[in-house]
Amino acid sequence: MQMVVGILVIVAVVAGAGEARWLQAQTVWDGVYAKVAPGAFGHNQFLARITTGRRPGRALDIGIGEGRNAFFLASQGWDVTGFDTSATGIKATLAEAEARHVKVTAVVGDVDTFDYGREQWDLVAGLYMHEMITRNAGKIAASLKPGGLVVVEGMQYGAMGAGVGGTAYGYRANELLRAFESLRVVFYEESSASPYWMPTSPAVPIVRFAAVR
Repeated sequence: MQMVVGILVIVAVVAGAGEARWLQAQTVWDGVYAKVAPGAFGHNQFLARITTGRRPGRALDIGIGEGRNAFFLASQGWDVTGFDTSATGIKATLAEAEARHVKVTAVVGDVDTFDYGREQWDLVAGLYMHEMITRNAGKIAASLKPGGLVVVEGMQYGAMGAGVGGTAYGYRANELLRAFESLRVVFYEESSASPYWMPTSPAVPIVRFAAVR
């Protein structure tokens, strides 16, 4: 443990706070995805429900992980691109996509430096990405095509204690409404449920949000 702390301190000094945060997250999530079978948790049900009946187009999955939501979208006809800080997760996604014979484009990338583009996506999904979504909300909104949909689900602030950086995380009341105020909200809910990758766990406070450009 002392060695890990020392490495993180050195990274913070040499690389700067932004890159240090990215490298810290990469290390954590590489460890997580090394132990998880691709698609093992199943896809997010809110994402499935809110996209039902929509004409498939180009979709961006922010924090693609090991691909569970990307595989679902691809199976519904979406042309899916995703990125994640974890190279281990991306490797697993690409291997599983090949095994399932589905097309998914997956790359290693950082949420703050990724090129979202302008009017590129018919759908952007950001599930359990928390402050990484809100601080990039302007770029995400601009990246949607007219009529494009953004779908977000995550914890309410402080519901699960500290995150990767050692501080509380999650969405504060109405935070997503303010962050995406340029979009037309089609769904907003603050409620309690088991996170979709832990279906047998006790319910925790969560937020669900969807809006259209």
